[in-house]
Amino acid sequence: MGTDAWQPIINAQVRQEQRDEELTALYMRQLANLFQSFVAPYPVRTMVGQLKYYMLHVAPHPRGLRAMNDVTYRVAHEYAGEREHSEAARGKQLAFADLLEPTPTPEESEQQTITRLAEDIYALGKQRGLITFGRIQDEFAVALFGRVLERHFRAACRSLIGQGKASIGAESKIVDKTLLSFK
Repeated sequence: MGTDAWQPIINAQVRQEQRDEELTALYMRQLANLFQSFVAPYPVRTMVGQLKYYMLHVAPHPRGLRAMNDVTYRVAHEYAGEREHSEAARGKQLAFADLLEPTPTPEESEQQTITRLAEDIYALGKQRGLITFGRIQDEFAVALFGRVLERHFRAACRSLIGQGKASIGAESKIVDKTLLSFK
């Protein structure tokens, strides 16, 4: 990007993981400034979970991030499914840690995601009071890029409504224009 801003990060005595995160954050800031856009990172990992690189998506509007988020999420989950199928075909050996803390089922993992998302949405909603469903998604577009879909947001909002922490008007569907009120 034509600057030496990366050199202190490279020369710092920090773990490789921290260095990668700091370099990525620097590059994201530079891209955001250069294109006057939003930048969302997605970590691409090896079969064993090690970071290979970050895919960065740049969009001038959060809606662009939301569209690419859907693609990224679906590709990542297809890859995870293929990896799981491949491991099952060759006979995956269980580690001792797997016996003590078994991997959650896809359904349990999905519910955990929705529960955490509902907590984050509620914190945002308490700050704002009123916010549209579309704006909620926009607010989390960078932080949750490639990790959740619109259906997760909808389920989290429905959960908050069911708990009496949020409400919507008379409409039954939650769409981008739906205004949520938080208590």
